[in-house]
Amino acid sequence: MFKFEKDPILVGGPRMPYEERESDFSYGLEYFINNNFSIGASFERGGFFSVKFVYKNDPKSTKKYSYKTPEIDETENSYSKLIKNLEENGIGVKKITETSRSIGLELTQFIHPDLNIVEQIISEASSNAG
Repeated sequence: MFKFEKDPILVGGPRMPYEERESDFSYGLEYFINNNFSIGASFERGGFFSVKFVYKNDPKSTKKYSYKTPEIDETENSYSKLIKNLEENGIGVKKITETSRSIGLELTQFIHPDLNIVEQIISEASSNAG
């Protein structure tokens, strides 16, 4: 897809002091590899070149997650059980903090596209860890 636009911004205006442009026109190309991924390049305002990579995930196509229960030694403490439950389900535990009123988890995860799934896993893992 070819894109072409005229820049309508007043460069020397008092409210928005933009850099002086070399051209009023910008143009670019965008190629859709599939429905979820595209790449593009553009030359903007006569002095800027950019490249972009776009990945789109369709949240409606997200599969229902099935919780995985790890093998746990019953002699382990609750925190070890919680960590194993979370890690078995694709969530890494960076840090656990505890106060007299709450427990805090610092987590990392890159495989679950929906926060509701992450919350479901944390809830189930907490319950299974005791």
